[in-house]
Amino acid sequence: MINQPFFIWDDRKYVKINLNEIMVLKSEDNYLRFLAQEYSYQVRATLDRTLSLLPDNLFVRIHKSYAVSLHHLEEVEKDVVKIGGLSLPVSKKFYGELISRLNVIR
Repeated sequence: MINQPFFIWDDRKYVKINLNEIMVLKSEDNYLRFLAQEYSYQVRATLDRTLSLLPDNLFVRIHKSYAVSLHHLEEVEKDVVKIGGLSLPVSKKFYGELISRLNVIR
């Protein structure tokens, strides 16, 4: 649960977003897209800067262009994750961090 509200600038107004609903952060050139199941927002921001502002335990970077919510992950393979019906690439560079952030019962 996130206690502090977060806002984004969208269409000349600030909009509060519920980070618990955000599944994916996707970098698109100079923009960042917040993807939820029912909606998405695009803001002028970098993925690095945005991740530095968000709680550490919520999102993990999986690729130069993607970070995903640990709460919404459905499947993790060596080079792909599945989340909200999407298959996203996992870079070798970020795979170790992703696996270390999972709670695994063996």
